[in-house]
This record gives sequence, structure tokens and C-alpha cells, in this order.
Amino acid sequence: MARPGFISPGRVARQSVALTAAQLGWMVRRLPGDLAAGRPVSQPGEWLQESASYLLRDQLANLGPAAAEMARILVDSDGIVPGFVVSELQRRPLPDITLPTDMAERIAVQALPGRLGHVGPVVSVAPVSQLHEAELLDGTPVLLRVRQPGVDRAVRQDARIAASVLTPFEQLVPIFRAVRPLGLVELISRQLAEASDLRNEALNAIELGLIVERLGLDGLVVHRPLPGLVTERAAIFEAAGGFPLRTIAATPEQPVDTRPLASLTIESALAAGVFAADLRLEQIVARPDGRLGVIGCGAVGRLDLTTRRALLDLLPALLTGDTAAQVAALRDLGIAPEGAAGDTLVSELAAIQPANPLGLLSGEGGGIGGLGRDALAVLLRYGVTPPLELVQLSRAVLSVRAIFRRTNAPGGLLAALFPLLGRTSELRAQLD
Repeated sequence: MARPGFISPGRVARQSVALTAAQLGWMVRRLPGDLAAGRPVSQPGEWLQESASYLLRDQLANLGPAAAEMARILVDSDGIVPGFVVSELQRRPLPDITLPTDMAERIAVQALPGRLGHVGPVVSVAPVSQLHEAELLDGTPVLLRVRQPGVDRAVRQDARIAASVLTPFEQLVPIFRAVRPLGLVELISRQLAEASDLRNEALNAIELGLIVERLGLDGLVVHRPLPGLVTERAAIFEAAGGFPLRTIAATPEQPVDTRPLASLTIESALAAGVFAADLRLEQIVARPDGRLGVIGCGAVGRLDLTTRRALLDLLPALLTGDTAAQVAALRDLGIAPEGAAGDTLVSELAAIQPANPLGLLSGEGGGIGGLGRDALAVLLRYGVTPPLELVQLSRAVLSVRAIFRRTNAPGGLLAALFPLLGRTSELRAQLD
């Protein structure tokens, strides 16, 4: 999908209309005030960035569920996507697009004829799908996930448009070649394609459920699909019980223990080579038995053996500030130069290390996201960029950190990762 090719005239027309509407809104709501304040003259660089991000946000808002999912992925990619884009999408988040229950029921009945008895209220809404309480014909309570109509087609068309527009820039402009915008298009398209086919979500649930059993993550339950009740447009899962975390008002006095989610991302990636790449607050429930229930994961990531070994060398090096070991691990990943260039890279990475490396996990000084932005800028100067799988893992970690902050998890991400940090040598030995 993320390659140049035939572009749908209809989707191009809709993109053009969405952009025109965004431009008109910007000219009415923002431009007069900016001109009155003299910002185009006094702050030209900042004004251009803010204007571009304002237009992008409004264009995405006019393009429906597939674009809303793209906006969510961009927000979760802070440190990879330019900060001014992320800030605007956080300042004005796109609203949820919720299907009426009767329309969701019609889609489900068409996809799963003769299986459903009743479709109840919405449990959670994601940009490309939504989850309902439901019952089978025999009265068994279940969860029903229904995909937004037309999302799969829009995802493919938008990926083709983005690739066709960006390819000439990546081939002809050196700075675009270094940043590899097509790589980000590929990553986003991959995740959007997975999320837009509910058969993938069902497979993800099965695989993550097996990982939970393998790693002995007692605080987690992954709710699995029911056999024979999964299609592209509708899928039925085990009932969850409990309350979605997004509805629970966590406070420092009454935190929610979301630490097991770190194991389903970081520990799972290092120990099993498979990790939950798209955990969201609305897809986690607090069960009556005290465990967390995962009721959806639109994407999983995979790491090969070489990458896992290098990461298990890189993690302690990051936390101790050992830049030479960091570069050695980056070389193992194939993204650091040899010789004098490598020595210079060591010096530049050392210059951006925090005084307290453990503060990376607690969020000190911007935390992992802040270091990631600075390190990525250094790497780009050397013409190297991380593999997409590592970018996906970085996004997964930042998503979990956001959940921890929303739920006031005890000790934050640092406390959740301390047990894993003590096992890095053991895990590394197991991979040799």
C-alpha cells in the first residue's frame, strides 16, 4: 500500500475538499488574529509550523474514521513525528465517530447471520471500530466489535496517495531521504491495515493470550474471540465484566495498578519477540477479580533474535549512561557507523544523556520521549534511522506510559520495569 501507484479519483477529491475546508477554517479562525499580532513577521518559523499543524488537524478531522485513526497514531508517535504536529493534535483531539447501535447491529447481523440475539450499549469506541455488549441467540453474554464502514478502502487509498506524493521528495531531496518519510507511511499503513480487519484483532488476542500464559502474567487476562464468530467487519469476544479504565477516576490516593501492561509490551518483546503494539486506555477493563482485562489490540509487533539481543544490551547501557555500549548495541542493530564516525557519534550521544539516566523511565526531562527525539536527530545527521520494528516498540512504550499517567499507576513506568531490569542478564543468556 505504501508505494506509488493508481490513486483513486474519488479519494483525491475528498482529500481536496477536506484540505480546502481546513484552509477556509484557518483563514477565518486563525489568520486574522495572527496578522493582527504580527506573527508572520515576528515569529515566521513558529507561525508556519503552527499553521501547518492546524491545517493538518482540521484536514484529518474532515476525512472520517481512517484519518482519525491516523491522528491517534501520530499522537502516540511523539518523538518520531514532529513535536508541533503532536502538540496540535493533543490540544484539539479529534472527536470519536460513533455508529448508532442500530447501524452497528445491522453490520453485525450481515456479517454473522443467525448468531446474535441482542446488541447492547457501546463499551468503548476506537476510530476504526467500536465495542458493544451483546448476547448470542442462546443468551450467552459476549462482546461484539464492529468495524466502521469503508475504513479498509480508505486506508488503502490514503496510503497510496501519501506514498505517491512523498516518493519524489524522498528520492530527490537529501533531507527527506535522511528522514525516510515513506518508512513512517509504511508503519502507519501497516497498523491501519491490521486494525481495519477484525480477523487480525482476533489473531492478536489469541497470540497475546498465549504470551500471558507463557510469561505467567497473573495480573492480566486477554479476552479471546469465540471460534467461528470472526469476520473482517464484525467479531465476537468473551465477555469481560468490570469497568473500562477510561471510566474510572484514578487519583494519587486511589491509583489503578496497570503495571502488568508493561510486561505485555517490553518484557514480551524481549522474552518472546512478540508484543502488544497498540494498547489504549479504552481497551483495558478493571475486572471484578482484581486483574486487568485486555478487550482489544489492533496491532502486535515482532522482533527477531538479533534485535532482541541488541536491545537487551542497549537497555542497561541507556540506564547507566554508558554511551560506548549504546553505540555497540546500535551497531548490532545495524544503525550506527564504524570508525571515526562512530567515535564522534559516541560523543554526541553522551552530550544528550540525562544526569540521572533512571529518570528516563519516570519521565524526568521529557523521559524516553525527550531522549528519543534528541537521539533520533543525532542519528539522522549520520544518515541512519532505526528499523520500523524499533519505532513500533518505542511507540508501544510511550502508549503504555500514557496509560500509567492517566491511571496514576504506583511508581509509574519505572516501578513496573524494575523487575525486568534485574532480569536483563538472565534474558540475554537465554538468547545465546
